[in-house]
Amino acid sequence: MTDTPVRSASAPPAGALSPPNPFAGLRDVVSVEDKLTQEYHDAVVEKVFRPSWLLVGNANDLPKQGSYFVLDVPTFNISVLVQPGAVA
Repeated sequence: MTDTPVRSASAPPAGALSPPNPFAGLRDVVSVEDKLTQEYHDAVVEKVFRPSWLLVGNANDLPKQGSYFVLDVPTFNISVLVQPGAVA
């Protein structure tokens, strides 16, 4: 058995160059504090989720005319009645 010195796994070998710091030179840091407010949440809901289509089910969930289901949407504090539309 040889007496080889043990190095730390995180320390580079003697004389080796360490990799460059990818964050060196960054002066601005993005703060998340303003994104943790109720006002920010409400703005995101209004600007992103309200104007978007949301998948609520599949046509197979409503097999015949007259069938329906109710979907609760807690984000908007509403319930939506889902029923089949006209077949094109």
